[in-house]
Amino acid sequence: MDQETQEILARFEQELRLRGRSEATIKHYGIHIRLFLKHAGRDPRGISAGDIKEYISFLYGRKFALNTIKLKVRSLIQFYRYLFEKGMILINPVESIREPSGRRRELPSNLLSVSDMKAIRELMPERTLLNLRDKAIIEVLYATGLRLKELSGLDISDIDLSAKQVFIRSGKGNRDRQAVLTVEAVTALWNYLQSRREIPDERAGLWINCRGERLSRQMIYKIIKRSAERAGIASAHSPHAWRHGLATTLLRNGASIRLIQEFLGHVSIRTTQIYTHLRISDLQKIHARTHPREQDPIPSEMMNLFTRRASHGDQASASHGNQASAPHGNQAFALHGDQNSRGGVF
Repeated sequence: MDQETQEILARFEQELRLRGRSEATIKHYGIHIRLFLKHAGRDPRGISAGDIKEYISFLYGRKFALNTIKLKVRSLIQFYRYLFEKGMILINPVESIREPSGRRRELPSNLLSVSDMKAIRELMPERTLLNLRDKAIIEVLYATGLRLKELSGLDISDIDLSAKQVFIRSGKGNRDRQAVLTVEAVTALWNYLQSRREIPDERAGLWINCRGERLSRQMIYKIIKRSAERAGIASAHSPHAWRHGLATTLLRNGASIRLIQEFLGHVSIRTTQIYTHLRISDLQKIHARTHPREQDPIPSEMMNLFTRRASHGDQASASHGNQASAPHGNQAFALHGDQNSRGGVF
């Protein structure tokens, strides 16, 4: 890529910063635009609508995920709108281009279950400072469902142990928000921070290595992966597997989509709506627990019918390994259970 194109891209990225876009968004836009220009093999000001349509067909042919194609197209639309607005091109090649549409995003099939998360947490060793750090990482992840970027970016000053809260700065969409810590997370953080005093450092980062340096995202990812493998769970070990598993459990336990949106830090509730696609058995349990007419007595002549249906449903649940049945009564609306207990719904 020649120097002039590099300068055009640098000015575009600066424009995105002025518009308040996050550094992560700017980085991804730059990557996708550069990949497109490498594919096209010509000056960005000489690109036509046909070139972009050919590139989109190429992406489909290479079987890129729909969300990846959307992001690549969005990057090009923003870039060429910028070039057109600044007078660098006379014809906007993306004027007739629209982001691909398709099926709504679905949850991955390999979610972490309640029992998976419990097994990982119970097998965390607590012998050394690094053990205590790793346990605190897992407990904070379990309590908050933070993204990897948010988890790795935490500073000591972001933690309020007495209020059981954590402050997330510049999360997705460049938004600040707060999250709630469980008693277990507060305890793990306290133990870690007390032991951390053995390392003389003045750094702000919450998670550090034995040299006092802030842990990278890659290192935290490896810690989370290693913790899952220790518990014999190898298929779903990323921070997003925890986020998906926690959000699904919250919904099954009666939490509203709006609450889950706040828990996950989603800017748009449309992103959260992927969690509405739970099994019909989950809907039936919530309906039985919350609908006022579900409390009506069953007529005696229909009792055998309902008994047979319930028996069949129990057998089906057992055959599918259903481990996430919702609790009854007021427990359904507890996010992490009774704060005075050492367990909770999760």
